[in-house]
Amino acid sequence: MEEQTIQTQELYYRAADTLKFWLMPFVCVACFGFPSRYGSLVSALCGFAPLCFYILCGFFAFSGDAGDERLRFKRGAGRSGLMFLIMALVCFSVNAAFYLLRGVGVSALLGGLLRRRVVFNFVVLSAWPFQMGDSISFIQSLFYAYVLLFLASGLFHSGKVRLAVMLACFAVALLTGELAGLLPFRILGYACLPQNVVSCALPYLLLGGLLREKREAMQERPAILWILMVPLGLALTCGEFWLLNALGLLVTTAQSVGLGVAAFGLCAFVLCECETVGQSLPYDEPPAISFFAVSGRYFARNIYLISQPVAFLLLVPASFFLPRLAYAVQTLGGLVIYAVCFVAVFLVNAIVSSVVNGEV
Repeated sequence: MEEQTIQTQELYYRAADTLKFWLMPFVCVACFGFPSRYGSLVSALCGFAPLCFYILCGFFAFSGDAGDERLRFKRGAGRSGLMFLIMALVCFSVNAAFYLLRGVGVSALLGGLLRRRVVFNFVVLSAWPFQMGDSISFIQSLFYAYVLLFLASGLFHSGKVRLAVMLACFAVALLTGELAGLLPFRILGYACLPQNVVSCALPYLLLGGLLREKREAMQERPAILWILMVPLGLALTCGEFWLLNALGLLVTTAQSVGLGVAAFGLCAFVLCECETVGQSLPYDEPPAISFFAVSGRYFARNIYLISQPVAFLLLVPASFFLPRLAYAVQTLGGLVIYAVCFVAVFLVNAIVSSVVNGEV
């Protein structure tokens, strides 16, 4: 029985890593845009991809054992906190260099960054103070969510409490997000709050925990149910945006109920079906290993890490010296950023593997 459990856990990890690999193009499009007249809509629809990462993190963080969960929250906070620190330092450095090259003085730059409102936005709302580097809010919110889960691990071990907190967070996300235009008030000067730990990371981590808890019951449902949730969720997002825009109430496309539906359906299909496939294998037969299962997590993490610096290095020099290249990069958006990042990560991985194996 223990051997079967270990094999099932391995199936989960490999399925999740494979999904992470294929989600990265959508993440890049969500962050850096998409060509065509419908580019803004496509970018908004790709917002389901970051939500999938949150759900996957929650699925593996909630194990059912209180002590084990607390350790997983601590490790998750450590990993995401380190990534956040690295990205913040790199993004700050490249943005500062750009502003200094444009003639902005050090005192003016620091004075603008140290304003109380800017500090509050960055620390509390995960709102990056520069134009380049917005995607850092994903890992910042994930870090905050892990810290909250760790500090209140005893409370979040209860399934009923997790469900109540999750629903409350989704209500906050709805009322301060896409439905903010219906409310007669503004929060901190915003038409809606930026994506943050309450409206984005925490509820989807808890949703991942719910998926982990209910996975056996969900496996009894037809797989087509989870597959259909993806196009239905995206269609719901389009309809929601169209209706709010027609009513003059569309204030953000960063949040949508439909995106959450699509993300949940995709994760449910991948994680539930991988165990179904694994149950058909003899216990002495290891799960099939593919390149995506082995390297998916590595590629996803490193493409995310370097995407903002790569975008900066492509756009800024081109803006000064090659306007046509800058226009091409801006037009192609996430597609060209992803392609460059993938090639860079692939080459580095091949070189490192060659060195480790003694081929160089």
